[in-house]
Amino acid sequence: MSKDENITFIEVMKKAIVEHLVEAKPTTIKTLSARRNRFVNHFKNKKPLDVTPQDVRNLYNPLKANGQLATLKRINQMAGIFFQALFNLSSHKGALSYDESYGLEK
Repeated sequence: MSKDENITFIEVMKKAIVEHLVEAKPTTIKTLSARRNRFVNHFKNKKPLDVTPQDVRNLYNPLKANGQLATLKRINQMAGIFFQALFNLSSHKGALSYDESYGLEK
């Protein structure tokens, strides 16, 4: 995945949920959809490789300050689902390597 690709955070998150919920129960789908919305509302139309550590801190810090540890755990779960989908999308386009200035690059 290159830094200039037009795929947005929202598009990757939608794909992530679809892939993750292939054989899920309706209640699981509803729960993960609500969790997805917190991510989508925060990152919106950013490209995944444009998300900075500060963007992530801006999502986590208010929850941590309010003692919402269960919510942080759920967000971490969604982050794992998101990054797995991002990796899957990237790996379909070619071998990945790490470039320190941009993150994962094709």
